[in-house]
Amino acid sequence: MINALAEKHGGLPCAAAVARAGKSLAEQLQTISDKVGSFSPHRENFRLTAEVKTKFTEKLKNDPRQFRGQEVSAVVRKDGLKLVFRDGSRVCYRLSETEPVVRV
Repeated sequence: MINALAEKHGGLPCAAAVARAGKSLAEQLQTISDKVGSFSPHRENFRLTAEVKTKFTEKLKNDPRQFRGQEVSAVVRKDGLKLVFRDGSRVCYRLSETEPVVRV
């Protein structure tokens, strides 16, 4: 269900989950949040010039130890670059293969 919500294509699966569980979607999300923490997907697309894309691609090759004052506890390089922090929060970067943007 969470994957469906993340991509905003979860209408039918969400309705089925509500019907099966007998709880509202808000109640189900609260239960999940209580178990695993909050979930707030937010994605931005940033347009890149060719020069900036080249520099950004080079910068992504390095594993940062800190990001905006927070210590990076893990770096995952599957489908882009994911920085995981001690509190479990994360930020992901992925360069588009079809347009000159980075998705954050």
